[in-house]
Amino acid sequence: MPAQDWPPPEWPPPARPPPAWPQPRPRRRARPRPRRRTPVAQIVARDRRRRRQARLVGAGGFFVAATLPVVLFHRVIVDIAHEFRIDLKYFVEWTPWVLLALGLAFLLPVAYSAGLDPDSRYFPRFRRAYAGWGITLYLLGIALATQVAQLYNLHH
Repeated sequence: MPAQDWPPPEWPPPARPPPAWPQPRPRRRARPRPRRRTPVAQIVARDRRRRRQARLVGAGGFFVAATLPVVLFHRVIVDIAHEFRIDLKYFVEWTPWVLLALGLAFLLPVAYSAGLDPDSRYFPRFRRAYAGWGITLYLLGIALATQVAQLYNLHH
């Protein structure tokens, strides 16, 4: 053994002093505050604009959803109505449009309540459930109406 390694290092090494508890956290820079607060009248006007915009979007969306099947499938609807007969197959052909009407019926309170305060007495209690049922029935109706229209075009 070389002479430099003698005397052996102290084992176990001396204990370090415990860190100060709790550790100080680095401070964040404070956000600069706006010089002036927004006047309450501007906040109220902004909220009214948003409510009005939500009501217009709700009404416009409902109008588009109601007119879309008529525009796309008007020929099929008229031909099915002209072939009236008391038969199970005839009433099954009306199923897509019944589903569309039910979907729109569930979506009506959702569209009406767009922009309303959730605490309003006119706000539907189960608005999300209505929206879910309405969207599901409407999309199912559109899918079935597309199939009925394709079958109609094959036979006519």
